[in-house]
Amino acid sequence: MDFKEYLVSKKVEDISTLDADKQAELYNEYNEASKKEIETLVAEKASSEEVEALRKKFDESLSTQYEALKALKQITTTQGTFMKNLDRGTSSSKVNALKSQLVENVEAFKKLKGSSNSNDNVKMTLKAVGDMSVAGNAAGVPLEDRVSGINEIKEREASLLNLVTVGSIGSNLKTWIYEANQEGVAGPTLEGALKNQIDFELLKGSADVEKITAFITITDEMLDDVQEIQTLINNKLTVKVMNALEDGLYNGTGVSPQLTGIETVAPVFAAGSHAGTVDNANEVDVLQVAANQIKLAKHGRATGIAMHRRAVTSLLLSKVSSTDKRYIERLQMIAGTLSFDGVPIIESILVTEGEFLMGNFKMASLDYREGLKIEVGYNADNFVKNYKTIRAEVRAVVYVMQNDRGAFVTGVFATAKAALETP
Repeated sequence: MDFKEYLVSKKVEDISTLDADKQAELYNEYNEASKKEIETLVAEKASSEEVEALRKKFDESLSTQYEALKALKQITTTQGTFMKNLDRGTSSSKVNALKSQLVENVEAFKKLKGSSNSNDNVKMTLKAVGDMSVAGNAAGVPLEDRVSGINEIKEREASLLNLVTVGSIGSNLKTWIYEANQEGVAGPTLEGALKNQIDFELLKGSADVEKITAFITITDEMLDDVQEIQTLINNKLTVKVMNALEDGLYNGTGVSPQLTGIETVAPVFAAGSHAGTVDNANEVDVLQVAANQIKLAKHGRATGIAMHRRAVTSLLLSKVSSTDKRYIERLQMIAGTLSFDGVPIIESILVTEGEFLMGNFKMASLDYREGLKIEVGYNADNFVKNYKTIRAEVRAVVYVMQNDRGAFVTGVFATAKAALETP
């Protein structure tokens, strides 16, 4: 058989795609097989024509092999020369570039051997040598030194929620019975005289459970690829919903879906008998009269004073008088909490600057129908767009029963000071 038939028997379609060692091995095997075939014909006393035909075919194969091996030798010799020079450190920058190209294109050179197709030509481009700089590199080189976590936007701390009485509710409506319109008094009575009569009405008060919600829509890819994003979203939704709940607890209008806030139902500051009697009236004087107003309403001692941070600063800067520059000693810092005559002052930017809310906050109730919950689901066409919607919500009711509302006083410092100031 000729060499092409031999390659087919070895299941080799194109010998030029093989490395040099494998090509030599196939050539040697074919030559050995052809030699044995000629010897066999001679031994069997075949005709001279048969022997000559086989010998001629063998010679043609040797000629083809010679040309192929010569081309392969030329390629490997050229590569070897460059490699040798490179290893000795004698090459120039262009040789360095060429070395890289030769290594990268070694398989292409093998394919080129014996090929007459111009598409198999090997093309190499040598990069010009130049200065190196960070700006000349691709983005991300050098690697970033990333601070772990995500720098979050600061949110208000919901400090008022811990002051009130917290409970639960098993319905969507909270009701209670309270006394109203009391008349008559008890007193001494003469023998045989008509006794003292009193009466009152029993009325029903109520407050609706309201729902506070927030949601974030995000792609599956962002959830999967951005580290800590799930935790950040959960924290963000939690803070936003609880701050909205505190908003309602403090100053909700009571018109659904608004909660009924403490400030909304609290009595307004009244100077009473102290009106126009205080020289150089300041914030401390206002708080003293407000505390007295609560006691006169038979609600005893306040448990907290909610004020804006700037109002607290003004309070700390208050002096005894315009001529006596000593700081007022009725303010104390205990365990990191500022207090007025022992009543804690709660700083909150929720409170409008210049206003205050003083009271026995245990008289206000916050009952949860459903505590805060966070759920993940699909909304509209989320599913087909690889989005997810993460929602947070809480259902609750806030109420101060009618006869407990006197435990609070709300007011504006400027207005209250003007009411106390002597003419």
